[in-house]
Order: sequence, then C-alpha cells, then structure tokens
Amino acid sequence: MDGLPDAATSLGLWPSLSGDFDGHIPYIPDNVPWRLLDPTAEDGLISQLSALLAEIGDNIPSGLDSSITIDDGAGIVHLDDRAIIGPSAHITGPCYIGPGAEVRHTALVRANTWACTDSVIGHATEVKHSILLPGAKAPHFNYVGDSILGSGV
Repeated sequence: MDGLPDAATSLGLWPSLSGDFDGHIPYIPDNVPWRLLDPTAEDGLISQLSALLAEIGDNIPSGLDSSITIDDGAGIVHLDDRAIIGPSAHITGPCYIGPGAEVRHTALVRANTWACTDSVIGHATEVKHSILLPGAKAPHFNYVGDSILGSGV
C-alpha cells in the first residue's frame, strides 16, 4: 500500500499471515488494521465472524470432556474437529476455534473470539472479542481482550 512502511502493513505486523494453513482467517486491511476491532466496522471482527459462522454453521465435536461447557445462546459456536479442548473450558458464542487450535483446561472463551489454526488459549486464560492468528499463543493466566495476537508473541 502506498505511503505505509512495510512494517505497518498486515503482513509486516503479522508475518504468520503469509503461511499456508487450514481453517479460516479474517481479512485484515493494510491501511488501518486496528479497524478490525471496531465493533461497528462493516468489515470488522464481529461482521466477519458472523458471516463466517453463517456460512459454516455450528460444530461441536463428539467426545468432548463432560466438564466442558458451551453456551451458544448468543451465537454460533464452531469448534473444528481437529481442535483440542481441555477439561473445564467454557466457550461462549459466537466464536470460531480452528484446526489444531488448543483451548486448555479452565480457559474462558467469550463472545467474538476467532482462534485460527494452531493457536493456543492457555490454562486459565480469558479471551474476548479477539483474534489469535495462526500459531499465536496466550499460554496461561492471560487476559486477551479486544486484541489481534500474532505468532511469536
């Protein structure tokens, strides 16, 4: 994009976007990537997540630990069949947990969370209105709110 240094583009800020991976990732505009977190933005996280979930629907894999709680009262919950969900995790929709993503025990996944391929929501971590890009890790005892988290952080 003209006028922006390479470091200010989506790929400059989040190099993991250039990889080849399964699952879905949001579109992140180069000119103002933080607009993705604006709840009123036409191409923001809430809008993109709603469109994705309307397209792919809900998915709760069979065989999850009985201590896991899922609240889809406010929106669709889509857990990829290859996602790993630990005991006593609580997941509230709308949210998308991608292939190879891990939600560790006692994690709290709140509305409007998009966890891409191979991301980690760690033990006792709370996430809301955020994107964990491919390979991003919030390993344990974290609060991730209104954020875009890349890999290597």
